Amino acid sequence: VVQAHEKASTPPMSMRADVGGRTMPMSLGFPPGSLSGPWVATTMLGKRVGHSKLMQTWSSEALLQPVHEFDCIVIVDLEATCDEGSNPKVTQGAQEIIEFPWILVDLKAPGGPAICDRQQRYVRPVMNKTLTPFCRGLTGISQSDVDKAPELKDVVDAFAEYMRALTMQGKTCALLADGEWDFKVLLQSEAKRKNLSVPSYFRSFFDLRSIFTKFKGMQRPSLKRMLTACGLDFEGKHHHGMDDCNNIARIALALVTDGYRFRKIDLSKFPESYDPMKDPFVKDFNRNGSNQPYRAPFTHPDRVVRIRGLPWKATVQDVERFFTPLPLASKPQPIQLTKDSLGRPSGCGFVEFGNREAAQWAIKTCHKRYLMNRYIEVFPLAEKDEKPTPAAPKENKRNNQPNTSGTEKKTPTSKSSTQSTVRDAAENKKTAVGAIGSNNGASTSSSVRLRGLPWSATTEDIIKFFEPLQLANGSAIQLMKNKRGRPSGLAIVEFATMEDAQQATKEYHKKYMGKRYIEVHPI
Repeated sequence: VVQAHEKASTPPMSMRADVGGRTMPMSLGFPPGSLSGPWVATTMLGKRVGHSKLMQTWSSEALLQPVHEFDCIVIVDLEATCDEGSNPKVTQGAQEIIEFPWILVDLKAPGGPAICDRQQRYVRPVMNKTLTPFCRGLTGISQSDVDKAPELKDVVDAFAEYMRALTMQGKTCALLADGEWDFKVLLQSEAKRKNLSVPSYFRSFFDLRSIFTKFKGMQRPSLKRMLTACGLDFEGKHHHGMDDCNNIARIALALVTDGYRFRKIDLSKFPESYDPMKDPFVKDFNRNGSNQPYRAPFTHPDRVVRIRGLPWKATVQDVERFFTPLPLASKPQPIQLTKDSLGRPSGCGFVEFGNREAAQWAIKTCHKRYLMNRYIEVFPLAEKDEKPTPAAPKENKRNNQPNTSGTEKKTPTSKSSTQSTVRDAAENKKTAVGAIGSNNGASTSSSVRLRGLPWSATTEDIIKFFEPLQLANGSAIQLMKNKRGRPSGLAIVEFATMEDAQQATKEYHKKYMGKRYIEVHPI
């Protein structure tokens, strides 16, 4: 009876339990070392003296640890025709892909994730067959490379055949690119112009910059900044497709080493009906001296105004009520609200009116009027974002602004006082560093002015915001306060060199600090 009782108390070797979606043995008949890793042996004392059961369960850490949902990642980096100058030979609407390289990364290789294949294809342009000197110097691609290359349709077909072969091997794959531009704008625009069919996986891909922002917390990272954050140096030539692919692969492998897992939830997607030529946020990245949002050409530009400073929760209906009773253009979308690279409201937009007089009246009477708890700036279409507001409209604003609550009357006074304090600090800063202003008003200072800082921002936050730029020694950062001694959201930052200050105004303007974008203006 005792022997029978002991046999009944001991679980058979074949007994198994379904834990965490996986079937695992529950007995003790494992070879040495088989209980290592995430497995935890939990001893549960039985009711009978001298008997115990050991149950194998997943630890909570192992249950929460994600795994790769793809077998392979295919990294693609496209290069296209381009030019510089005020009158470039190649514009954004006529860019053509001239290099189409890719690298295959096996995420589930026996020795760990690794690069297992490289392919490079040059593409022959059709609209602008001769590469500009700027394009050849930027990409390192020679004219002979593209002259003997196939057209885009043949290269896309070859890539589709490569992806089809991976699928036939039973591998699940996804694309990885440095940002959304290559697939969402460059490839999509050229495919629509040339009436080409593009596989659907180009509309559902991993965006390295978005992944890096979520995983590392770096806002709007560039390829070189991501490499620096991973402790890596740039290899090869920037804007050479294959070299960029290789550096993207190195960053991806570094992220995997740090614990990142490629999952479907992180895929960036856009619909098949998306047309980049009609997206007002798409920017022209040619070196033509303009960094204005690219937008579909307006039939009557003199009837269009730009608005800035919208609350993030503002809707098209709110903007329409803001400009009431001025007549809007009789078209499907007279109001266009733009979004940033992360798909969030940018606080800017375009409004097209029914006639030129209405647009001029909007600029004259609605400039710096309040919508919700923010004042809205209204500019003509031709002006740049960085151009300061003329002094004349300020008096018109006071004369024409509706008589609202006393709180709104006090706000401009407080803002004016704060701006005066900033200007005084800027002048003192210029004197301290020995800056000399030119006759035409161009800035030669190594300091910049920040606007839009969170009230909780500290000097350490600003130093981290401008990494890897070098700030001046000593009191390089001055946080401005308003009349009541509270943070005003303004600051003066002095850099070690004038070049760093110029780079800050170009590359860090409207970069995000937390949930707010920061405006960086020269002094």
